[in-house]
Amino acid sequence: MDTRVLRVGVDSLGSSLGCTYPARFEYLGNGNVIPELLDRGVYGVAPTTGNAFSRKALEQVLPIDEETYRISADGYLAVAIAFQGEVLALNERLGAYRVHGNNNWGISSGGSRFRSFIKHDLRKQALIAEKASEFDYEFPCDLMRRTNTHLRARIASLKLEPESHPVGEDSIFGLIYDGVRSTWLYTDLNWQKRCIVTIWFVLVGLLPLPLAQHCIRWLFAQQERPKIVERSLAWLRPLINPNMTNA
Repeated sequence: MDTRVLRVGVDSLGSSLGCTYPARFEYLGNGNVIPELLDRGVYGVAPTTGNAFSRKALEQVLPIDEETYRISADGYLAVAIAFQGEVLALNERLGAYRVHGNNNWGISSGGSRFRSFIKHDLRKQALIAEKASEFDYEFPCDLMRRTNTHLRARIASLKLEPESHPVGEDSIFGLIYDGVRSTWLYTDLNWQKRCIVTIWFVLVGLLPLPLAQHCIRWLFAQQERPKIVERSLAWLRPLINPNMTNA
């Protein structure tokens, strides 16, 4: 059994940043997450210290290859552990996640960060394929083109620093298409949130770079949103999700 909890983002002084990890519009995976992992390439996970793993499960997946996972080894655990049993999610704010300039995933609006995300996801895709074969599951060859969070990083990377983008065959229009497709076919967002994410992909792809940078920053670095944007989102959230509690 793997247990995951929701965490509140705080700065280096311990003051709340007004965001959670995972983000408000996401969720924590619960129960048997293998079908979701194979369908979408991802399920809701918490930062490393928001997880508790059973010894029995860890004995099946350790040690971790140090060369492949020199950083962000929690990505390996999140995938490998899913094939060892069910996941238990506690969708309550039971801890804090310190966000600072050196976080790999906390503040994420630069091109190099997105390249790290992409490479991390591609390693994870290879691991999913390996585990699917080991446990006799069918692996979809287009998995990363279904994974919405991965496609957000792909289009951001290509837009910000096209000359350094790690996936040579990518194009802006292709990523807009894949992003919109994955939003409507491979997420559990309600229709209002799907519309917002759809608009985000289109804006990032088509807007001039200075404006696209704002869209990228406001999605990936919640704490960098201007107050007027955050107030507007606070007003919209109850309309988008009437059942949502303040998080």
